[in-house]
Amino acid sequence: MGMGLRAVLRAAATARRERKKAKMTIKTFKHWKIARGDTVVVISGDDKGKTGKVKEVLHDKNAVVVKGINLNTRIIPPTPERKGRLIKREAPIHVSNVTLLDPETQKPSRIRSGFLEDGTKVRVTIKSGAVIPKPDVMQRRRTKVEKIAQNPDKYIPKDPKITPPDLVLINSFEGLSL
Repeated sequence: MGMGLRAVLRAAATARRERKKAKMTIKTFKHWKIARGDTVVVISGDDKGKTGKVKEVLHDKNAVVVKGINLNTRIIPPTPERKGRLIKREAPIHVSNVTLLDPETQKPSRIRSGFLEDGTKVRVTIKSGAVIPKPDVMQRRRTKVEKIAQNPDKYIPKDPKITPPDLVLINSFEGLSL
């Protein structure tokens, strides 16, 4: 016996949903050259040529949110308690549509990685060779060790089964002698 019309339409709708899901999966970039706090230039789209600071980096969408760029207007309707209003907020821009601003020439520039004499890895512009420093937001980040050192009671549990930090540093193994 053949399938009824309703079953055929249901199967076609399911297949369309599956194809749409497959298209929605995004291959994310592994290595990002743009970080929160960087000054970027929009190189394509409606806001082409505008500059702004990166407010947020969305790794799962391969997108960045730039302050004052790609503004969308949201309408909040009036209610009996308050007036209606318009809210403008930034929408994400794909990372391929922005590039870092060269600090020397104030123009968009491609970036490569380089190393300083002391061995630290930095971002370097290709045209002028200028070093792009880490944004202030990224420099203020602290490591987990620094956080623990500042507030040990918060991070080190008071469990008797866990070795206290001062005893961990004591050499408790002498090795085997044959």
